[in-house]
Amino acid sequence: MTSAQIKIIDNISQSILASFDIDESDAAYKFASEMEEMGLDIKISSPSIAETLGETLGVNEAEMDEFKESMEAEISSHLDRSDSCCFKAD
Repeated sequence: MTSAQIKIIDNISQSILASFDIDESDAAYKFASEMEEMGLDIKISSPSIAETLGETLGVNEAEMDEFKESMEAEISSHLDRSDSCCFKAD
C-alpha cells in the first residue's frame, strides 16, 4: 500500500484534519463535505500522478523535488514559445 495520502486541511490553522489513502477518495471527499457543512474553510490536497509514480518507483524526496522543478520548467518553456500548443498571448 502506498503512503500517498489525500489530506483534508483547515485553511485557517493549516492543520491536517484527516488523511486518507489514495484508494479511499470517496471517503475523503465525504469527510471534506461534512467539514464544509460544519462551516470549516478546508482544502483538499491530493498527490499528483508524478508523486504517486515516484513513490512507487522508490524516488527519494530530493529526487522528487528535482523532478517537480524540471516539470515546472518544461511547462513554463512551452508557455513562452509562440509555436507551442500552450502559448498564451498577452
